Amino acid sequence: MFATCLIFNYFIYYYLFYLQEEFYEQVSKIEREISEKTKQLKQMIDRHEETLLAELKSIKQKRTKEIEAAYEEVECHLTARQS
Repeated sequence: MFATCLIFNYFIYYYLFYLQEEFYEQVSKIEREISEKTKQLKQMIDRHEETLLAELKSIKQKRTKEIEAAYEEVECHLTARQS
């Protein structure tokens, strides 16, 4: 009876050890997956940021040209009236 209990306790001990190792492996795998997904999302955000900034720069340049053209037109009218 004592030997049976001892064997059973060793079995439980090693089974728990196995379960713990399996759990740690699963956690490690999930951590790697989270890190990889985070990395992918950061890269996607960076690409999107670059696209948005390029678009904003284009809009700014276009609007700046429009404003400069309007200034020039007003200056021409002012110069013409002063003459």
